[in-house]
Amino acid sequence: MEATQKISITKWHVALLVALLFGVYFLRDFLGVIALAALMAYVFNPIYKRLLKLFRNRKGASATTTIILSFFILGIPVALIIGITIAQATTLINNMQQDFVNNPDTSLTNIVNDLVNQVNSVTAPFTHNPATLQTQDVLGYLRSILPDIASTLVQLITVTIGSMPRFIMYAVAYIFVLVAFFVYQEGIINGIKTISPFSKSINDKYFRKVGAMTSAMVKGQFIIAFAQGTVSAAALAVVGLKPYFFFFWVLFTFLSFIPLGAGIITIPLGIIMLLTGNIWQGLLILGNHFIIVTNIDNVRPKLVPKDAYMPAALTLLAAFAGVAHFGFLGVVYGPIIMILIVTTIETYVEISKAGNLEKS
Repeated sequence: MEATQKISITKWHVALLVALLFGVYFLRDFLGVIALAALMAYVFNPIYKRLLKLFRNRKGASATTTIILSFFILGIPVALIIGITIAQATTLINNMQQDFVNNPDTSLTNIVNDLVNQVNSVTAPFTHNPATLQTQDVLGYLRSILPDIASTLVQLITVTIGSMPRFIMYAVAYIFVLVAFFVYQEGIINGIKTISPFSKSINDKYFRKVGAMTSAMVKGQFIIAFAQGTVSAAALAVVGLKPYFFFFWVLFTFLSFIPLGAGIITIPLGIIMLLTGNIWQGLLILGNHFIIVTNIDNVRPKLVPKDAYMPAALTLLAAFAGVAHFGFLGVVYGPIIMILIVTTIETYVEISKAGNLEKS
């Protein structure tokens, strides 16, 4: 009877795995929606719990109110920031294009000319050519790529507007899935633990690790990225790029999720400022990055739990892979998926060392 029962359990595990894989394939177009709903359910669950007490355990009313509040807390501000950022990016590209085409003697052109002269003076002893680079060649290249950038941006906006029916479909699905996560959260968690082939301690370990990583990425990483993006964008605003503050703020906030972060742009920009004679501007940008922005990382250990620790290389790869599969929010989803993989390997190693693996 025991042998029959073991075979039956094994068959059910195989059937369950096949069903899960088919479910993932069947819902592949909505995985991003489901992941976003799960993330928002985790973030706003404390508010839902409070409303549940306020509304005397009426789950539907509590979930609906929580979704409305989440829209006002996140939805409207994010939409405004994206709109302003796109407008500023378009203005920046158009201004640069008009500047190079219509005003050849402007400050931007002078910056290019000064930079070309600096490069030529450095390379002349090696190339024996005092004019390795030509200002007109560089300006011609910039004239050729700026219209392409502007065109790509316009196409992106057009595609976004043209995909409104699909967006509405995703929005409706998101709301229903989010309500389900709020209302049936206990059943979902218990169901996962029930169908899991692992013991209670291992299941608890998975939930603890995933919860810690989610908290780390949402609370810790976003707070740090927000602070670093704001400080870096503010530095550029001080040196004369104030009209494009929101554009650089969004860009630097996104870059702050990866090593070096905004420094990918601000360090070369600061060096260029110094080479072109803009001394205080260059020193301000570089000093801001190395003294202020990098020190914000010292807050990270206080915001990231120990259970969420992963090597920097794994976190970086996971974030990039997440972005490739899920878009911008992949910087959160990627590390969560990676912590599941790492936890599985760690658990296997621990059980193997303890000699608790069953041999078939």
